[in-house]
Amino acid sequence: NVFDSEEVGIIVSSGGCPSILHNVFSNSNVGIRIIGEHAAPDVKRNFINGNSVGVDCRSESAGVIAENSFLANTNCGLSCSFSANPQVVANVFEDHRTTKKAHAISISNKGCGFFTENSIIHNNDAVIIDGSSGAEFSGNFVMRNDGYGIVVSDGGGGSFKTNIFNFNQLGDILCCGHVKDVVVEVSPPSPSVTSPPAACSTMSSKAPAASASNRRSGQTPK
Repeated sequence: NVFDSEEVGIIVSSGGCPSILHNVFSNSNVGIRIIGEHAAPDVKRNFINGNSVGVDCRSESAGVIAENSFLANTNCGLSCSFSANPQVVANVFEDHRTTKKAHAISISNKGCGFFTENSIIHNNDAVIIDGSSGAEFSGNFVMRNDGYGIVVSDGGGGSFKTNIFNFNQLGDILCCGHVKDVVVEVSPPSPSVTSPPAACSTMSSKAPAASASNRRSGQTPK
């Protein structure tokens, strides 16, 4: 277990492929940093709470991040940047709202990643994508967040397919500024759609109806 590190609890660098299992990472600046080409750890079944950033993936790293609990990290639970491309599967991201800037997942600066079967609940904005268009979200539960489910801003994009959105207070998918390559697909039933605020742009021409800022379903996470 790693507590109270002023910098980083664990660093996995280029070529490192360890298994990081059943640990607690708490109250550090960064709980786990995965950095460099061919850095590809298995990060599974850890409790990651109260850090500034829970897991920081960057610089062409990869790996599998699965079945972890991310709770109340003050900046974000998971950050992907600089061409990092992890697989993020079946995690819980909850209560990233202890500060106004906190959110569950941050994707920026050409970060990528495949996100599936995650529960992203009770945060400020759940996911923020800025300056990156390579992430794919499929089959996630994005619910009961205080802000938006997903915010895509300048230079951002991504693929959002068959996710379940419900009870996000400000809306579910918001596009602001110049966005690109936004693809949204939902499975039936497809209830009401809510347009983004007038101050924000619609989705790109490659996306289905720009007004697809908000799709809701009555399902709840299991």
